[in-house]
Amino acid sequence: MASGALDAHRATVVARELEEAPADVARTVVDAVAPWFEREDASRLRRRVRRLLARLSPDLLRQRAVRARAASSLRRWADEPGVDTWLGTFPSEEACAAWAAVDDLAQRYVADGTCATIDRARAKALTDLVVAHASVEVRVVMDSAAVADLPADALVEVVGPGGPDPVLVEAGWLATAAYRPGARLAAFVRDRDRRCRFPGCRVSARFCDVDHVRPWPAGPTDAANLVCLCRRHHRVKQRPGWRVRLAADGELTWLDPAGLTRTTRPPDPPGLVLRRAEDENPVPPSMAAPRLAVPDGPHSALEHRLESAALAGRPRDGCRVEVHHVSGWPSVDPPPHRRTVVRGGHDPGAAPPF
Repeated sequence: MASGALDAHRATVVARELEEAPADVARTVVDAVAPWFEREDASRLRRRVRRLLARLSPDLLRQRAVRARAASSLRRWADEPGVDTWLGTFPSEEACAAWAAVDDLAQRYVADGTCATIDRARAKALTDLVVAHASVEVRVVMDSAAVADLPADALVEVVGPGGPDPVLVEAGWLATAAYRPGARLAAFVRDRDRRCRFPGCRVSARFCDVDHVRPWPAGPTDAANLVCLCRRHHRVKQRPGWRVRLAADGELTWLDPAGLTRTTRPPDPPGLVLRRAEDENPVPPSMAAPRLAVPDGPHSALEHRLESAALAGRPRDGCRVEVHHVSGWPSVDPPPHRRTVVRGGHDPGAAPPF
């Protein structure tokens, strides 16, 4: 530093990397990196010092890694008005996968105009991905009349999300729909889709998650952004490289990591218009079989047997199938004196096949 070869910041970086090294190892490393003091910035000097330490004292570097991984953490505090600062350290393999997911979503946000810069897009992608994988409820205290006529990007003061002190948030955030769809909206989406919307999957909608096509809160919680996906394909959709788009007529387009495009359509006739089921009466649920009032998976073997038996009672392919019931639920195996009867041809008195 006296000769001007190193400034205080770069000298601190080198000293910190060597603070646990034995004196002879430290001297060897300093002598080896000295020719680069005037030519390299702090990041490159740090990498150069670590490479030398890995050769001279690998156990020392390994012990540092074990301690650092055990101390990985995420902290948050209030910073400038209207923003919080997060500081996190993560195991490298976890950070690698998480960064890939954040950056992939951020690139889409920049491409569709959601965010103007990639840095802002990455910050939004991180919080959107976290919220999309959790069920949270945030309570705020505000004067609803005071924000009723404000534009969505106006900043308003609320108490709640940032702690005991008032914070500034966008007015549009206060009107954001909840992450979980209401009962009527979920029933409408399940009745529209009938089954998992992944190409080739036949899992009934009653055993599926109602998933956001465009992650919430960037994507709204309404019928135009919700589809039924079984738990397996819900997780497939969230993996890097998969893209999904829901059209206004209900057609769902999948783009896989290999670049193959496939589409699925709900069984309703063409011309279906997606709408908010919370604001209108949803399409009445099909009466062909009782619905199971169970939350999204996991499901028992009995529930899957009931599902199969219920579907067996729906007329299709020009046949009539009689399914016998016990205590209001379809039985998987009818009693011997009342066997299932299947006759060719469509029964004029039955509902039309679908």
